[in-house]
Amino acid sequence: MKRIATKSIVEGALLLGILVVLSLLTIYTPLSLVTFLLLPTPIIFAVIRHNIKLGLMISFLSIILLIIVGVDPYTSLVNMIFASFIGLTLGYSFNKKISPSFTFLLTSIATLLSFICIFYLAVTFLEYDFIDEMIEIQISSLELVQSYLQQSGNNLGIDKGLIMSKADMIYIFPALLILGSMFYGYLVFVVTQKILKKFKVPCEEFPPFSHWKFGYWLLWLFVLAQLAPIIFPQLVRVGVNLLQVTAMVIVLQGIAIVTFYIKKIKSKPLRIVTMTLVILNFFGNPLFFQILLLVSIGDFFINIRRI
Repeated sequence: MKRIATKSIVEGALLLGILVVLSLLTIYTPLSLVTFLLLPTPIIFAVIRHNIKLGLMISFLSIILLIIVGVDPYTSLVNMIFASFIGLTLGYSFNKKISPSFTFLLTSIATLLSFICIFYLAVTFLEYDFIDEMIEIQISSLELVQSYLQQSGNNLGIDKGLIMSKADMIYIFPALLILGSMFYGYLVFVVTQKILKKFKVPCEEFPPFSHWKFGYWLLWLFVLAQLAPIIFPQLVRVGVNLLQVTAMVIVLQGIAIVTFYIKKIKSKPLRIVTMTLVILNFFGNPLFFQILLLVSIGDFFINIRRI
């Protein structure tokens, strides 16, 4: 028993040190986009190798250590909220060998809860305006897409209708939050799987992206999102946000179908160019989005990958 306790203390201290270093790299270096995804990793290992109690302990102690070395309390807390919510969820899921799809769902929910807590703290204590920041990011992203399209010989201008007003952004903010949580949750899930494989920790993988296909439940939610505001006018905002989420996930299935056929192209450079054009048109061409949506809906009734 004493030997086990000593091992827990030593490994816990090591994981705590790694978590603090990752936090400092996230806060003070340009590597933040990478290290932010790695933040939950020490907590995940603590839960897998020991228990949730140790994961919670190193999360709490890391906040104290970050404050001691000079990081402000808010930044320390934000880092640990993200790392703890996702780290504890993924650690528990991998430890209990929960299926990849359900693990992804739990991770997305954990990411959503962490984002809600972080946004609440930012708005309450720092009076930070996330909406204005998101609009600026949206404009910059569209300008970047336009420059890439022009370099590839496609002289399309930016459709100003793609830039949402602040009122529209606030209206569909719940949908944006959910989609963002799903995106980050998936990235962290995939990165964690790669790391666990390096350390010989068994974990079940997702099927290849080109084979992704969702159940009919998604199509029913898509239909419900359009019918709900008609039947219950008081649910207009709920319906609009649900429509945004379900439409985006359905289009994701459409991209998976396109990817399936792109992988059949024998020339690697041509595959890369084609996939790049697909991604750029996805972000910069509303018509392409609609085509992907229709293709994906058709895939629910006819297996397009078998054509």
